[in-house]
Amino acid sequence: MTMMRSGQVQPERFAALKSALEERRQAVGEEIERARRATLADGEVGDFEDQGATESLRTTTLELAELDRVRLAALDDALRRLECGRYGVCGECNGDIARDRLIALPFAVRCQSCQAAREKAERLAGATADLRSGGKVGW
Repeated sequence: MTMMRSGQVQPERFAALKSALEERRQAVGEEIERARRATLADGEVGDFEDQGATESLRTTTLELAELDRVRLAALDDALRRLECGRYGVCGECNGDIARDRLIALPFAVRCQSCQAAREKAERLAGATADLRSGGKVGW
């Protein structure tokens, strides 16, 4: 990814990045709509086992749709960062987010180092909370 310092994408790359983010956003939106239609579809259900399987599938579909909505919001945020010149800039250290990371996670808001430090702190905070509540730590 060709970027100038502070997230300013070079003009020749801006349109391509914006298009790629918008295409990904469109695909996620379509997944959400498919999930919505699937959960609304009424089908003839036979016995209790069929009803249970149908309800389990519906629950899983709704959970996946919620993850897609989170992804959609993250892509919207990435588009806003691109427009204001902050795309590809770490929200923690203000360093550049690696090109490979942005390709894999176009909505990344932190560089790999800052993300790893954040996840470690969250794990430690969770372990501390478990210890305080008398729960077991999963180490």
